Amino acid sequence: MRTDEGRDFAKSLLMPGRQRPLPLVRAQPWLNRAVGFAAALDLIKVDGKTIALTPTAGEAAVKELGSQSDLMTTERFFLAEIKPFATEKNIEAAMRVERGLWA
Repeated sequence: MRTDEGRDFAKSLLMPGRQRPLPLVRAQPWLNRAVGFAAALDLIKVDGKTIALTPTAGEAAVKELGSQSDLMTTERFFLAEIKPFATEKNIEAAMRVERGLWA
């Protein structure tokens, strides 16, 4: 989420008690390229719809980034805030809304 508006939108989709907007979920081309580069560098493993850190290079890179507290502070705060709500169930529900299958 690169903007405040994007982060607010994600919160409204995932967190309970918030007004749900009309959904607009899309993967930008830069995201596909970033995933491709991370996989090529052995930082992540892509398996179907699942993306996970590799136990060696991926976890080491995250640990290194985590040790630099002045790096990506806005993104860290956002991820910490939505982490309890970013469950597979909530994300699937948001995607159903996007596909017009909201129950």
